[in-house]
Amino acid sequence: MSGSEPVIVAHVTDLLFSSRIAETARRLGYRFQAARSLADLRQALAGQPALVMLDLTASGLDGDAALREIAAAGRPAPVLGWTTHVLWKETKPLHARCDRVVTRETLTDELPELLRGYVEGRSGMDAEAFVRDLDERNHELLRRLTPDSTLKPEVEGDLTVVNLLKVALKNEIEATESAARWIATTPEIDVKLALARQVGDEAKHYRLVADRLRELGFDAREFNPLAKGYGPLFQYLDSLRTTVERVAAGQFTREAIAIVKNRQFIEFCEAAGDEATARLYRDVIEPDERHHHELGRRLLLRYATTPEAQAAARSAATRTLELAEELQGAALRAGGIHHAPGC
Repeated sequence: MSGSEPVIVAHVTDLLFSSRIAETARRLGYRFQAARSLADLRQALAGQPALVMLDLTASGLDGDAALREIAAAGRPAPVLGWTTHVLWKETKPLHARCDRVVTRETLTDELPELLRGYVEGRSGMDAEAFVRDLDERNHELLRRLTPDSTLKPEVEGDLTVVNLLKVALKNEIEATESAARWIATTPEIDVKLALARQVGDEAKHYRLVADRLRELGFDAREFNPLAKGYGPLFQYLDSLRTTVERVAAGQFTREAIAIVKNRQFIEFCEAAGDEATARLYRDVIEPDERHHHELGRRLLLRYATTPEAQAAARSAATRTLELAEELQGAALRAGGIHHAPGC
């Protein structure tokens, strides 16, 4: 090699895995440098690598110290961390400080694609590759929002279709207002129109859910789903100021969460013998949410075209998923609530 090739730096102590990364990098035409200590990492960062990889699970490495070294060096490259399913929660405090965190299994299966994507992304991934990568990352994290993986505990609360539909009313009114607030401060006309479509759909969902509650014997006209205030996810979304962050967090990611949660709710309704509610979600609400998600995809393809925009979109999507996971866990602990529909 000539010495001008992109350099992949990995802070790793596992010799076998280090060799795997090195061989993959070599085949792609990249140089590989293993940093087995903080001193090695500090020296490697000075060489302006194309990608820094961190083993967040290695017992002999300090992930927090490594990330501080990277920050002190001016974060010269994207940071790709890896962990395991077993240690995911233990390493989670470090995840937000990485550009992406994957499981060791994913890293093994997709190593060439990951290396190529980040090296090319140094001058900005093309938008299509970025959106595909973001979608794959979201789905990896969304798998943790399924009852089989995160909602094993026994139900402790009064779990009924009616009570879950009350949760749905809050989700729908927050989704309506969040998109409505953004319309006035979003300059791009196509995004304004997409948000307007979403406002109408979410308001329609609220009315449909309220009508279904009335059929089930609950009058939603006297029920204020915002009586206890707006939730943390709404507050986070309301804090976003750029279009690409809003699209990535709201339409692209939150609507993907809604698709997963609605599918779970449909299964719950079917198991409870409530085919009418299941049909409402299956035939009306879920198709709308899929449309919103696809709108988000198309808008990201148009606006997530620079490294800065892509970094902002990735950060917003990650935080949205983290909040969804935290809220799901809190709902389960507080009231035994699971299978609640999305928005």
